[in-house]
Amino acid sequence: MRSPVTLGILLALVVGNAVGITAGTALALRTGWGVLPGGVRWSHLMAGATLAGIGFTISLFITDLAFDDERLREQATIGILFGSVAAAIAGIVLLRVLGERFSLCTPEAEGPPSLPPRPWVAPPVGV
Repeated sequence: MRSPVTLGILLALVVGNAVGITAGTALALRTGWGVLPGGVRWSHLMAGATLAGIGFTISLFITDLAFDDERLREQATIGILFGSVAAAIAGIVLLRVLGERFSLCTPEAEGPPSLPPRPWVAPPVGV
């Protein structure tokens, strides 16, 4: 756990994803290049960006390509696994703690479309 490789990967998965995705999305929103659907708050965006650190399969694949030394691969794998768990926990905590406390990302955006009236039934087969 004290290896620079392990710590670097762990921090990159948790902090790097959170900061990079949040900053990139903020830039896109501020410049008008993008818009998020109504109801998405900055707290949701930050938590989602943190949860992006969970994806570890491609990280494991890149580890196999990047390191020839088996010891470095093991250290990287430990960092990936612990980073994925830490990102999951941090994302859940952010959603629970921050929840609805932040403002909307795009206040002028329309909310999600309303659902049709009940009863909801599947169309007949063959239609």
